Amino acid sequence: MTEETQALALTNCCGVLVDSFKSGLFDENLQEQQDEVLALQAIFNTEDEQRLMILSEVSKDKEGLFSLQITICPKANDLIQVNLVLPSGQEEDVAAASAAPAKELNPPALGPDVPLNRSVSGWHWRGSFPVKYLSPLYLHSTLPPSYPSQNPPQFHLSCGWLSKDQLTSLSHEMENLWAEGSQMPILFTWVNWLEDNVLRHLGITDQLVLQPSIPDTEVEEETNIVPYIENMNEVIADMIRYNRRQLDIEFCKNLQECHVCYCEKPGEKFFRLFECKHHFCRDCMADFCLMHVQQGTVEALKCPDRGCNTIIPPYIVQAVMGPEAYQRWEQLLLQKTLDAMSDTVYCPRCNSLVITEAEEELHLARCPQCFFAFCTECQQGWHQGRNCVSDEQVLEDIQKKAPTGLSREEEKKYQELKRKAEEEMKSRMLMKNNIRNCPNCRIRVEKDGG
Repeated sequence: MTEETQALALTNCCGVLVDSFKSGLFDENLQEQQDEVLALQAIFNTEDEQRLMILSEVSKDKEGLFSLQITICPKANDLIQVNLVLPSGQEEDVAAASAAPAKELNPPALGPDVPLNRSVSGWHWRGSFPVKYLSPLYLHSTLPPSYPSQNPPQFHLSCGWLSKDQLTSLSHEMENLWAEGSQMPILFTWVNWLEDNVLRHLGITDQLVLQPSIPDTEVEEETNIVPYIENMNEVIADMIRYNRRQLDIEFCKNLQECHVCYCEKPGEKFFRLFECKHHFCRDCMADFCLMHVQQGTVEALKCPDRGCNTIIPPYIVQAVMGPEAYQRWEQLLLQKTLDAMSDTVYCPRCNSLVITEAEEELHLARCPQCFFAFCTECQQGWHQGRNCVSDEQVLEDIQKKAPTGLSREEEKKYQELKRKAEEEMKSRMLMKNNIRNCPNCRIRVEKDGG
């Protein structure tokens, strides 16, 4: 709405206000407006949702106007496939498209729910995603002093997924509804009609096409619409979030069957994994998570459904465990992650985690705790330029270099040190021969046979 249009509307409103006072209808209209607003609040504002917002109202001194915003949720009979057509940012000729830099060929980042493919011409990105619940329309209305006895509310519609032409068509139909039943409160009739008929009126059944709006000066002069949002990323994200939220509400209201214990319980007592849509009752999920944390197999905390690899998100793990168990889960997960890193080792002296030097050929690591510099291959002190001494050779040297002339107490201590050294060497030899990094996740595993 332009500044000139707003000024004209304000002038008209003031003129109507004077006429209303003169005709003695102001008090009667005000009472009907107050009754209508109270009725709408009772209908649309509940414990679960607040669909009516009163932006301004008439004061006790009878100054000001009622200004309302009503959220309208269109009703769809089935799933609707939302089809996207987004510009690629290339000039519309084949030569320019083929010569485009590689960075410009990347599709917009709309998330994993909306995969995009480049069109044959190279001028557009195309994609689609299904929704059961379309995000709301918003009806903004201001009640003039002459409403409802003489004039309709001043209103405009806004919606991210409707075009300007579609919003204009809906506005004209709302004006027709007022003309058919004038001098009666109309807001509930408008909301009810929009909820039940907006899709049918616009011919939307199972397909909805979204594309950026094209500036149209003629349409922009309409005062009853707010133009279609040009930022498609925001529109798409809002549609996906709203659909997901409504599906969760629907899920919680109904009885569900657990895929583990096969018991039926209210949906609010379940956890539902968004990626795979599998759901499990809280008791079964708690037992499942606790079992893996106690056994240390936190990498196996995936969807319990057979063959599903969806990771159980941290908020579920935290919700079903006590503070101590959750802390153990965090520690185990961190440990598994560090073990999977190729550039980390443990200090052979103090067992602290050490990041190896960037030059892999050096096989050098420096412990930040005890300052021991060691070879990452043989775990001995670092020996620059010399080959590692084999464990067999170390054991042989221990046997050859046995001291003589020791007292009984010194001999006992020497044998104890020798035994520990031999056990350590044998342990390292066993690990060297039987421990390997998993080629997939890089976590160390023990050879089971072969």
